Amino acid sequence: MGKNIKILAEREVDQTLYYDHQCNLELRECIHDHVEDFRMVYTEDEFLDMSDHWIAARKAYEDKGRPRCHDDLADHLSTKVLKGDRLHHNRLAVEFTEGGADKDGGGDTIHVHYRNNRIHLTKRDFYRMCLVFEEARRAYNIDFATKIKLSDPNVIIRDVARNKLIPWLEEYIADESIPREDPDRFWDMFLEQKDLIRPKEIQRPKGGFIGFDKTTRDLPESFNRRYTHTVYECMKKYGYAEGPFKYDYVRAHRAPNGKLEIAGSHRAAALVVLGYDEVPVTITN
Repeated sequence: MGKNIKILAEREVDQTLYYDHQCNLELRECIHDHVEDFRMVYTEDEFLDMSDHWIAARKAYEDKGRPRCHDDLADHLSTKVLKGDRLHHNRLAVEFTEGGADKDGGGDTIHVHYRNNRIHLTKRDFYRMCLVFEEARRAYNIDFATKIKLSDPNVIIRDVARNKLIPWLEEYIADESIPREDPDRFWDMFLEQKDLIRPKEIQRPKGGFIGFDKTTRDLPESFNRRYTHTVYECMKKYGYAEGPFKYDYVRAHRAPNGKLEIAGSHRAAALVVLGYDEVPVTITN
């Protein structure tokens, strides 16, 4: 158990529960371990290992007695390496389910899946969780983002930014005959960009896409230029991670060779042209 540095976001939730204050084990196509609104999924091998684990932990607890303070019991009651493959070991999803036991929400619930865990949420608690995650993301960015130098040879700006977007911006700045874009139309341009890249039926609202295996259309060059210009004007007016990008830092991915690759080529190009060097980024791996 590590040291808690800071609570990034916090809300109160209703005391009502989807499954009430109960726990049960279900034998389905696999074993479901329900504790109130939380569910763990086990394969047969994992379930048998977990049974041994809890039996050993109970015996160790009875032998050692209840700890009197946080540091009184330093070792684990039981440690077990689970055998076999895990179910849903790489899944992250949010599902909407119609019907159920949620009396105040008409029976509809939201399931948050993370690996082999599932959390049931009422609609009101789902909205609270969304607010908490957004607040936590921004708070994390403010306090724990990593500062990097764009001029560092270990920081990689993608070729599309280097070879296409930056030259476009340099031309845009030098040629006053090119119409100036409105920085406050950024979100309109962003939504239009989504429509051009992917059909609406596989889009998420406002940010991001689903259906990564679907064919992606290239942006028409005329629109892509205007979008690049708008990102530049927006960042020029409000600054980095301000305005529509408030505390929303550029993401960076760490490559196997240890170098950082900057995502968000349009913003990266604007940062370079505007003369930014040391900037905070969110390293996602």
